[in-house]
Amino acid sequence: MDIESFLGRQANHFVKELIREGLNVKTPRVNFSKKIRKLTLIVQRNRCNHCQRVLDVVNFDHIDGNRANNSYSNCQALCPNCHAKKTRRK
Repeated sequence: MDIESFLGRQANHFVKELIREGLNVKTPRVNFSKKIRKLTLIVQRNRCNHCQRVLDVVNFDHIDGNRANNSYSNCQALCPNCHAKKTRRK
């Protein structure tokens, strides 16, 4: 087998593998601005948006799962427990 044939097969295998995995590429994580985080906590009265417990530790979550969407309407404050449950459901 010559080198061109070998490389062609390797490239073909790589492309098929990407297609099979559905090109599962994550978007880069971008944090919400300080202003949006503060406003979210004020509106939610410093409570978890899911279980309504008072937040000692805050995890800010992208509601739609799109890490690039950092608008106020896509931000919610969750306790670590509720955030972990939401993340595991995906």
